[in-house]
Amino acid sequence: MGYREQFLGFEGRLKRTDFWVCMICITLLSLCLNFAGAVLMGLPLDGMVHHPTVGSAVIVLLLWPMLAVLTKRGHDRGRPMTWTVATLLTLNVLGVLVMAASWPAYPMYLAVMAYAFVDYGVLPGASGDNRYGPPPGVVERPAPPM
Repeated sequence: MGYREQFLGFEGRLKRTDFWVCMICITLLSLCLNFAGAVLMGLPLDGMVHHPTVGSAVIVLLLWPMLAVLTKRGHDRGRPMTWTVATLLTLNVLGVLVMAASWPAYPMYLAVMAYAFVDYGVLPGASGDNRYGPPPGVVERPAPPM
């Protein structure tokens, strides 16, 4: 699977190593885009990550690749895309509640974050074929001619 398919496609499966490489790349790109946006807007660099305009633009730019990577990793674990979207929505809603100083939401946020970290980043994928295809790295061989 090439970089284009890894970051933009929603089909197939992604093993843990490739998942972490993709997530590190997305995180570094996010940091660079936040920095560049803050510099271009003339913002002080100490608060660039918290600026809503820059942060929102970066989230919009990187939403598709992040969703694609998470979806394929979920596929490797046997999870549908709706599971990934539901997890992300839950994290975002709880994150907003935590930022609004609703402390009862903080333990729930940490629990969902820990679950997502373990499910997507720590546990191995399903062995063998599943409904999303063969395990990552396995090349399908054509049937021998008769």
